[in-house]
Amino acid sequence: DTPEKASKKNMQGLTFVAPVPAAAAAIRTLQQQGAQLIVLLVHMSTYQNRAGTVTGGEIMPILAQLPEVDVVLSGHSHQVVAGTVQVRGKTIPVVQSGWAGNNVALVRVQYDREQHKLLQAEPLIVRTATAIGKLSEPLATRLQGYLTAVDKKYHTPLAVNDQDLPYERRSIEERACADVLLDLVRQKAGARVALCNGGGFRTGLARGQVTLADVLKVWPFKDDLYLADISGRVLKAAVTNGL
Repeated sequence: DTPEKASKKNMQGLTFVAPVPAAAAAIRTLQQQGAQLIVLLVHMSTYQNRAGTVTGGEIMPILAQLPEVDVVLSGHSHQVVAGTVQVRGKTIPVVQSGWAGNNVALVRVQYDREQHKLLQAEPLIVRTATAIGKLSEPLATRLQGYLTAVDKKYHTPLAVNDQDLPYERRSIEERACADVLLDLVRQKAGARVALCNGGGFRTGLARGQVTLADVLKVWPFKDDLYLADISGRVLKAAVTNGL
């Protein structure tokens, strides 16, 4: 998904190649160096439903062409995943830790060196909050200065919001939070219309004091603002494409 979804300026100098031949070549090299287990680390979406079924439209067809893979560590979709998939009769554990460091994803394995195969693989998710021990006094003291500075910058009130502003980014309905923020952008830019990729918004804004941390939860990306003169026909096409 990266060539279509990521900012073009962040991809300058990068070349995207077909993943299967590249992975197969890397696997051969690792096996020649003595690797006994192949762990595939991918920034490709995986999902898991309530029944425990693991899916991933981009990664699953790739796995079907890489029979040597034993474990998959995935990312990108911000989901908590700890399950297995069956590929060519082989059980492969797949994990993804969610997002924002809330969890640690693990795969605990038992490996038979003589048979050169996994006997058991247990995918696990551990909540970070329950896994962190008490900080040592010197480290806690050193961190406190940074934490105080960060709190001052991101948690100092900037404004007061007098009503809840909801937003659901997977809905095409008009949402108050996007309306309010884009009105502010439009006024600041002196423009008649303000447009933003709907995926750029992540959540709504609750009633009460507003801090920089609140704004970044709603609008986390450091995008650039561009001014352009366009025709009504182009504007209509842009909105239609977005919908």
